[in-house]
Amino acid sequence: MSENVELDKIKQSIKDLKNRVEEQAHVVSEKAKKVAQDAIHNSQEKVGQLKTVIKKKPLHAVGIAALVGVALGFLFKKRK
Repeated sequence: MSENVELDKIKQSIKDLKNRVEEQAHVVSEKAKKVAQDAIHNSQEKVGQLKTVIKKKPLHAVGIAALVGVALGFLFKKRK
């Protein structure tokens, strides 16, 4: 009889642990969704700001893009 009681306690402990893990997984999932939403919002905001700067100073934007292109060209060119 004692073995059944111990087995029932172990089963209950496993169920409790499973429930806690599921609860924590839900909490982590909700936090991850919030972080992702914040990142999307922030990136959209930055893109909007960048568009505004490009419209105000298009020559600066072209110059910066050209410099970045040249720098990347030097970094990735194949060496002979």
